[in-house]
Amino acid sequence: MRQSWWSAGVSNSAPVVLLVDDNAELLQALRETSRSRSYQIITTTSPGAALQVLRTQPVAVIVVDEVMPEMSGLELLGIVAKEFPAIGRIVLTGHATVELATRAINQVRVHSFLQKPCKASALRAAIKALLKTPPPAEADQPKTPTSEAVRDRDAITGLYTRQALERLFREQPSAPAGRLDCVIYADIDRLHLINEAHGFEYGDEVIKSFADLLGSPLLPKSALAARVSGDCFLIALPGCEPRAAKMIASRVRDKAAKVIGGKLSASGKASEISVSCGVAAVQGTPDGFSRAISAAELACRAAKDRGRNRVELDDANDMSLVARHRDVLAVGMLREALKSNQFLVYAQKIVPLHDTERPSGYELLLRLKTADGSVASYGDYIRAAQRYQLLVQVDRWMAEHALAILGPYATRLHRLNITISLNVTGQSVGDPDFMRFLSTHLKRCGIRARNLMLELTEQAAVANLKQAGELLQEFCRTGCGIALDDFGTGSNTLSSFKGLPVARVKIDGSFVRDLQTSRRSQATVEAIVQLAKSIGADTVGEMVETLEAADKLRQLGVDYAQGYAFGRPEPLEGVLDQLLKLEERSVELPI
Repeated sequence: MRQSWWSAGVSNSAPVVLLVDDNAELLQALRETSRSRSYQIITTTSPGAALQVLRTQPVAVIVVDEVMPEMSGLELLGIVAKEFPAIGRIVLTGHATVELATRAINQVRVHSFLQKPCKASALRAAIKALLKTPPPAEADQPKTPTSEAVRDRDAITGLYTRQALERLFREQPSAPAGRLDCVIYADIDRLHLINEAHGFEYGDEVIKSFADLLGSPLLPKSALAARVSGDCFLIALPGCEPRAAKMIASRVRDKAAKVIGGKLSASGKASEISVSCGVAAVQGTPDGFSRAISAAELACRAAKDRGRNRVELDDANDMSLVARHRDVLAVGMLREALKSNQFLVYAQKIVPLHDTERPSGYELLLRLKTADGSVASYGDYIRAAQRYQLLVQVDRWMAEHALAILGPYATRLHRLNITISLNVTGQSVGDPDFMRFLSTHLKRCGIRARNLMLELTEQAAVANLKQAGELLQEFCRTGCGIALDDFGTGSNTLSSFKGLPVARVKIDGSFVRDLQTSRRSQATVEAIVQLAKSIGADTVGEMVETLEAADKLRQLGVDYAQGYAFGRPEPLEGVLDQLLKLEERSVELPI
């Protein structure tokens, strides 16, 4: 057993901290960074040696690397939790995910985890916090390793990423005249129920099993398969006409139900497996493949709307003509709104949970004036904007007009330390022209970069990170931060965002709504809080509709709240006028 001590200047009666890492060089660096005169340090290079130490002398805190050959860090901490429940447990990981955190909290009872590379101060603070207040033996919190996309391949399934698939399709030799190509968009139905019933780990196995089917002989040898995100997949079929593609999609659906459903039954799992698919033809235009993906996704949604476990064909007789007509009307209204400035800028306050009377920021929201004079949410039109390539144009309108309204209040926003969150779609952050446009208008309006935050949905950020990463880094060097919206509904990992100034993680409202009754939602929120803290980001609970939900979020360590409990969206001009009153009250307060 390789075991070493560091105790210079430390009393022999000081508490013992055990560091475990199979890499001797990293272990040495870890030991140096965690030095303190308030505790002794022991190091070992294997889980087996660590258990020998634990069984022969008192240890107050154990810090382990997650990835080790003999057993994983979580497996080791699981043994520690059972045999030595009073020992504080910290895990270090380079691949922090919500699934990892959930498993660690629920099954292994890890008290804290840090993302590599971590600051020395963060590690020492985590150790000292456990030494100061020893955790109860019944502590309960989340962690479990899953994967992040590495270059062109999805790490969990080995399939292509969406970006790689689009590139490979573009790079194909020119198609013969008259050749038809198709795309299948496949979505595993109700995978979240399997996650809830059997855990995320088993849900990952279902995803892997489905990915294993997407090859020969089930698919033609020319087919290309990709994992889009979560439970969604793409299959590109060169030289395949729509009816044949629909037959292939039906075979994929049936095979998945038979093979994966059989595995579930054999293992005693009661969940059923079904797959919904959408099929679309690729038009011979420069953006034909991207448009086909969007069309196939819409067809897949129609399959789900019609009961799931179906295959729907875009532009076929069985496609929903009503839905298509609705999109055509919607896109006409969007184009008119862009032309005639019929959009409205609203704002909803974000409040710190330690002082809900004072807003710390606002999220800007887009509204649309309809023909009858009512105000509609832009969310009702996003599908049409996406399908007809209007997302970037709408983002430009919002950025230009919102910043123009905010400009005269720039000094007040700075004095009150108010942060404005501007929603930007994945397509826009990957567009160099849009980012230059945004930088120009930010300088022109006089708003300080530290008072602005770009808000991206988690899935949009992951999907466009490769092409948008450098643009975001350059833009955010001015001091602007990034907020990840709807977090917990996509890849659930922050590892993909290393190098970007992610300052805020917004917890999806689906977890907040049932926070009072669902232990799984509570564990997920705790996991997200831990992940955010590991990169120095704050957290916001979305769709907070009751003060009871706000209290629960506060107890779970969430920093801010947004929702009807603290205010509905209001026209931005009126919100800015209210800030004047807030500033006057601040001046009147006694020092």
